[in-house]
Amino acid sequence: MKTSESSILFAVKDLIKIMAMPSNEEMIADERWDFKFIKNAEDSLLLEFEISEGIKRAAPPSFLMAYLLKKQIKAIKKETSVRPSNIAFWAIDKYSEEEKKRIYLQLQEACNTLSNTSAKYKCECEFVLFKM
Repeated sequence: MKTSESSILFAVKDLIKIMAMPSNEEMIADERWDFKFIKNAEDSLLLEFEISEGIKRAAPPSFLMAYLLKKQIKAIKKETSVRPSNIAFWAIDKYSEEEKKRIYLQLQEACNTLSNTSAKYKCECEFVLFKM
């Protein structure tokens, strides 16, 4: 099954929306999402999803973002023959200060997870906010 660019874009937008949500509130999944929210023993928010028939996994939003970043870095390397060492996140200023803080922390965690996974994916993250 090939994933379209538009479905990846929606996944990233939805993941950022989830990152903006406070983890101490009850989370209700959008009906378009193929996962559900669960909490682990430390009361951390996880997304539980099926990876193949009957096999389920759970991961925090930051881990899933790290996975998407890794795929993007591979695509950039394939297209340009250069692996990026910096990644910039551009966001529209539509979130509250608390939501921006949660998003920033989880994106930073995603970058740290990616950098710690393998030296070839080590990257610096920058955050740019558009004012509208």
